[in-house]
Amino acid sequence: MRWLVTGGNQGLGEQIIREISQHGEVESVSRSQGYDIKDHASRKSIAEMSLDFDVFVNNAFDGPPHKPWADFGQTKLMYQVFELWRAQNKKGYVFNVGSYATQTQVEHYLEFEFYRASKMALDHASYRATDAFLKNEVLFRTTLLRPGRLDTEKSRSKKNWTGNGHSLESLVSLMRLCLSLPGNTCVRDINLNVNLHW
Repeated sequence: MRWLVTGGNQGLGEQIIREISQHGEVESVSRSQGYDIKDHASRKSIAEMSLDFDVFVNNAFDGPPHKPWADFGQTKLMYQVFELWRAQNKKGYVFNVGSYATQTQVEHYLEFEFYRASKMALDHASYRATDAFLKNEVLFRTTLLRPGRLDTEKSRSKKNWTGNGHSLESLVSLMRLCLSLPGNTCVRDINLNVNLHW
């Protein structure tokens, strides 16, 4: 089984690369390699590349839309992958890495609401893809992962780090669980939150 992961140079993406490379074939695309999900040409290239893989992990996030470097790139990439896979009658699996923040207002300042808006757009795009599979419109399955705070180097460097976050290994295990289910079964979403003071 071949995996393609966006943003595989850090955090969750890096963990996926590390674990999957031990037992299968996995490749990463990231800004350091010249792929930028906010750029239309890069998204087109990534989407076309994904046709050669069994599993596509839409992990890279360009940021909240009020920032000059962000433009709903993660959601736009999901759409381009969906359209190509549908046109090619492709079988496979798509994982979208969202955020638990879309389920609850965890911060009370406006800038964070823009972050939530961007991740909510991804939620809806992912749901549309899952529904298309369940209605037999496409042959590939799509699952939305919504973790809370991840235990990454970046998270640990922040002032609000409490010493706890989701283990990256557990998220990769959940992806493997989804892949192990019967081919007619699709997990719509997985919501994970964590007791930050455990």
